Amino acid sequence: MRQMKKLKNEITRAVLVMRIREVENDFVVCEHSYDNIARVIPHTKSKEWMERKWQIILIMKKEIDGVVWLKSAMRNRETGEIALLTSTNSREQLKRPIKTMKVGWFIGQYRMSAPMSYWRELKNRILYS
Repeated sequence: MRQMKKLKNEITRAVLVMRIREVENDFVVCEHSYDNIARVIPHTKSKEWMERKWQIILIMKKEIDGVVWLKSAMRNRETGEIALLTSTNSREQLKRPIKTMKVGWFIGQYRMSAPMSYWRELKNRILYS
């Protein structure tokens, strides 16, 4: 599975600059419930996810015309790497979808694109938690 992984220093040292045309987004922070976590964990043959090597840091949600998008960040407990994942309940929205642990949810295979509020919240959670 191809996912975007970063070290925590790469995120905390990033300079966050808001683009002039960036408008307020509708992403909101989600609770770390079993259902939400299952929606962002890939369904793979690897036992890595199942062995709880990954700890959820952040999940944010946005809904557009019935399509739900989740932006998540998870830290590998052993290496410290942070996986950045986007998942949705609409397979049609993705080119090469990967199933998640939650039936009907899929992860996209591309670089993370997220609103400024996601990056600020992630940086704060890494620095102050």
